[in-house]
Amino acid sequence: MPFAALLGPRSTNSTERFSLEVRTSRAATYSDREPIRLGARLKFNGPGEATTLEGLGVGLVLFDIHQVDGAIQLPAVWPDECREYELQRGQSYDASYAKSGSFDEGSPDRPFYRTFFNDPELSLPAGQWRITARVEAREGSCGGDGEQIDLVVSLMLSVTSAADPAGN
Repeated sequence: MPFAALLGPRSTNSTERFSLEVRTSRAATYSDREPIRLGARLKFNGPGEATTLEGLGVGLVLFDIHQVDGAIQLPAVWPDECREYELQRGQSYDASYAKSGSFDEGSPDRPFYRTFFNDPELSLPAGQWRITARVEAREGSCGGDGEQIDLVVSLMLSVTSAADPAGN
């Protein structure tokens, strides 16, 4: 889903040079059977007309999902590869959430993780969830020693049971 179509709750973190925003597809409350769409936008605000960022091969934005009232943790997982991204001033780099990760077969939450990774949609069980988008990049070319860019932004989602929409 294009970032501009994500009309739900949003959260933003900015520095003088960059801003990062995370959004969902609609309200801050979802049903446990309802797909959730997530996206993030990184923007270069200048100075200068453009900058090159050394980022990950999977993209500049990583997403973490953590159950606040439970034990499920879905941190971003990425390969150890470098890619260069050129951003023009005012131009945005948009990223959609894509599942990545692994889990311990001995985990008591193994059934959830298996179901989660086998389903192409992002659906979460009932509970309170923190969605975090983060950028960990460096200005310049791969292997360079440019300025580190660290931006983190989070928002909270509530997921109710489809059997009990009031969340009781």
